[in-house]
Amino acid sequence: MRAALLGAVTNAFFATAGAYGLSLTGFWLLRGLTGESLNSVALMNNIVHLMLLLSLPLFAITLLARRWTATVALLMPVIIALNAYLPLFTGTPPPPPAGPTLTVLTNNIQARDSDYAGTIDVILEADADIVAVQEYWQIARRTMEPALAEAYPYVATHIGDSPVQGQALFSRYPILEDEYIVGSVPVRFGHQRTRLDIDGTEIVIYNVHPVHPLVTNLDTSLRTADVEDVLQRARAEDAPTIIMGDFNLTPFTGDYARIAADYTDAFRVVGRGLGYTFPAGGALPPLARIDYVFYDDHWTAASARVWPRSGGSDHHPIYAELVLTP
Repeated sequence: MRAALLGAVTNAFFATAGAYGLSLTGFWLLRGLTGESLNSVALMNNIVHLMLLLSLPLFAITLLARRWTATVALLMPVIIALNAYLPLFTGTPPPPPAGPTLTVLTNNIQARDSDYAGTIDVILEADADIVAVQEYWQIARRTMEPALAEAYPYVATHIGDSPVQGQALFSRYPILEDEYIVGSVPVRFGHQRTRLDIDGTEIVIYNVHPVHPLVTNLDTSLRTADVEDVLQRARAEDAPTIIMGDFNLTPFTGDYARIAADYTDAFRVVGRGLGYTFPAGGALPPLARIDYVFYDDHWTAASARVWPRSGGSDHHPIYAELVLTP
């Protein structure tokens, strides 16, 4: 009786594994046919990275057990996962060219009722030249600006009507221009554009925070509107440009593809590992990569990494070292 029950459970497991693989394969084919014209596909793109990762241990188990039907069903998701993630663990990026170096940190500090002491420690520890902050509001301003004044003499901040709406830029270099860009959901999210003087060279930085689908009743089109607005502005710039922040999107989304068509993802080029930044500080490990540093062809990435400490936020910061090239 026990052996029969065990056999039934084992067969059910491998049947489920095969169905899982076929479902992912079917989704990938649908994704290729429709793009993100179906909102359900656009939503699924935000979590499909986790489903692809799960296919790897399932494939190994079915292969070792010689359950060939389930193994074949999982083959396409495994190929997609390896193609996406293997380059992040292997290979050596080429050395960056010589040139002026700029270090940047993007940090969603999570609007909360606290003194932000942990966030301040993380920023000072990272010691980046420029720090882009999202979810900046009154409590953060009262504690962070005095504590960071010596390290960052130039500051541009915007406090919104809601805690998550504010943006801030802390800089060691003079800020020449600063403006706040209202997002597609004005009461919740927005972006910041600054123009800085880096030792005689003017650069532009976009500190962005596109709306995430959970705020818009699972409608991804408003996030796309945010991304398109920022891209349209950035394409018109006449100076070296960096776009960084909490993008609320994963690398398998159409919105990521829109950005990556014109700008380079620093972590994708020189980072190591999965690069997951969210959530941080809870019972679960980080499950998604949604914080990024993108740059145009005036720059080359020398290094990029997820900062190991979150400082009490639900996001890990991203640190990148960029070289300004001719």
